[in-house]
Amino acid sequence: MTLSATVAFAAAMGAVAHVGSVPVVDETPEATAIRGRYQATLDWYKLEDGHWMLHVLNERGEVVDGGIGDNTEEALLEVYERLIPRSQSQS
Repeated sequence: MTLSATVAFAAAMGAVAHVGSVPVVDETPEATAIRGRYQATLDWYKLEDGHWMLHVLNERGEVVDGGIGDNTEEALLEVYERLIPRSQSQS
């Protein structure tokens, strides 16, 4: 799915504000592991209902994975748990 298609899907769920980067979260070990393993960019959105949505974009700008959470940490951890194997996350 392309970024524009994903954003359109999110917009259908309610108003979306593109935030881009959230430095305090983007600098965590989990975010660093995702970026390193997938050469990815983390792209953040604030939804109208207060939830946060994360898109993990590959080097071509395609959405690799994403998650929605009550806060940025929850959304990041949802994605991290899917993308980073348990054995790597414990080392």
